[in-house]
Amino acid sequence: MTSDEKPNETVGQDSDESSRGKCFVISPIGDPGTKTRKHADAVFGSVIEPASRRISLKAIRSDHMPEPGRITEQMFREILTADICIAVLTEANANVYYELAIAQCAARPVLLLIEEGQKPLFDIKDYRTITYEMYPDELDRCRQQLDEHLDSLRREGWTAPSLFKLYPFGPQLRDESEVRREIETFRTQPLPPSVAHRFALDDQSDREIVIVTGGIDRVLQELGQPIHVVVSSENTDFQLAQFYQDSLSGMLRYLDSRRTDGHIGDDHLGQRLADELKRLDYRLPVKAGAIVATPTTGLQSMGVHYVFHAATVQGKPGAGYEMALDNLMEMTRSIYARFGELAPNQSLETILFPVIGAGSAKGDPARSAQILMESVLAPMKVVEACKRTYLLAWKESHLEALRNCARKLGLAEVSS
Repeated sequence: MTSDEKPNETVGQDSDESSRGKCFVISPIGDPGTKTRKHADAVFGSVIEPASRRISLKAIRSDHMPEPGRITEQMFREILTADICIAVLTEANANVYYELAIAQCAARPVLLLIEEGQKPLFDIKDYRTITYEMYPDELDRCRQQLDEHLDSLRREGWTAPSLFKLYPFGPQLRDESEVRREIETFRTQPLPPSVAHRFALDDQSDREIVIVTGGIDRVLQELGQPIHVVVSSENTDFQLAQFYQDSLSGMLRYLDSRRTDGHIGDDHLGQRLADELKRLDYRLPVKAGAIVATPTTGLQSMGVHYVFHAATVQGKPGAGYEMALDNLMEMTRSIYARFGELAPNQSLETILFPVIGAGSAKGDPARSAQILMESVLAPMKVVEACKRTYLLAWKESHLEALRNCARKLGLAEVSS
């Protein structure tokens, strides 16, 4: 490899770049032709890039960014939007340690690499660090270790502890959750699909509350467990989100439609909802908390039999929309009651709820998760046909909020 080559341009790229996650590499770089640049390129090309590519991550270093602009601003953006950061501590480069600190404050998961014989600076000497030597066999060994750590972090949903909560002393930010939400505005990609936690419903080992992560499309495709009913948060006018909007409602509408050559044909979900509203003779807008159950068409192939449209967002002239969480407890009872009515004839056993109010409405995930989980417990116990309730964590803040709520409620976790 010559000193002017960029390692990420010399390897094969996945055919679908949009489906890949991102790994930002924090590394000494140096000028082209220098010992530092050659060393950095060798570690990137032999260790980091192939390990990242294996699990569909695109590795990028600051000198790989082609667009003009201030490199510091670009660096901030890449760290905040990365699924994971990998920091090369070799040479004790000041910029590397600065960017590492930013990544840790932003609660990004970080893996550390350093050349054998060198030591991390004092403040991070206790962090797990992968060592390497500049020989082919040793670089292969380092790559294999990196593979294992990346796999582990991927299974955990690319989450990392927040320093604000690890060290809760001294002056505190007014609301750490606000900082996390601001960070998440830069990270538009959902968590990877996974089963994060399973909790037994009291002492009933055959009935569970399960926290899953990811976008609904990939959850339905890759989770490997059937979800028969999906609850979708709608406004009180029951206006579905547009097909390409970044919301659960929009994605369900898209997945249920008939599509030809990438173009939307029949809007099955929208038409079924309109038909059901007419049959029920509902006058719009409805009262917050109302639900309408519609059978699915395109979603049938993914195992979803019904979408339960729940009126959780209320519009106000000149002010936009706001969540109506006060009705969530009553609404959830209605959802399980309707589930119980349909279950015997439709073989329904499972239902999925998003963290209502914490998605596109951008409400406080902690409050939404607490109200949701408390609302789910009682009616699920009554409706025995429901064997499993899934709670969907789209973002890290959703996962953390649901996890904390489950612990506060004393739910017993079931090993996978």
